[in-house]
Amino acid sequence: EQILRWHQIAYKYGNIESCSELGLIYQYGLFGVRQWHSKAIEYYKIAAENGDADAQCNLAWYYKEGLYVEQSTVEAISLLEKAAESGHVRSYFNLALLLCSQNKFVEARKWCELAIDEVELDCDNLERIATIYSYIEGCETQCHEYYLQAAMKGSTHAQIMIGQHYEDGIVVKEDYQQALYWYRRAADA
Repeated sequence: EQILRWHQIAYKYGNIESCSELGLIYQYGLFGVRQWHSKAIEYYKIAAENGDADAQCNLAWYYKEGLYVEQSTVEAISLLEKAAESGHVRSYFNLALLLCSQNKFVEARKWCELAIDEVELDCDNLERIATIYSYIEGCETQCHEYYLQAAMKGSTHAQIMIGQHYEDGIVVKEDYQQALYWYRRAADA
């Protein structure tokens, strides 16, 4: 609760990052504070209006899901665009996936490609990129390449996806031996 007090004091003196942190504390019920979504949204709105990209991204989730606010994909996209335009990398992925769900594939691809240039290509990010490409028609090769990179780094999910690609002949020649190899690799992980 001491952390909560410090953030409340910092916010009282104009620290917007602390306002965003208060939203996070209430969203997840951290540091012994009870989870209180409406309070989290209140703090996120203030921080988001003041340009805090973390708050914009977190508030967008509430609007996308329609939790404790009226569901609004338009508002979620708007918030994610603001965060992404400020260089908030997590927003690149969230925005690209949300745009895919709205069949706005050209815009989604733009944000995905920006993410590729900005992020460390670890397993999680490689999978995120592959997933986005999996929704975009004509990007099957990119999808396969990023899943393969993640699979080679040990991602079980990516190994299963590569197995499916070989089993179904997606981008690669249908090859049940290769499919079995990747499925076994995933099972052994």
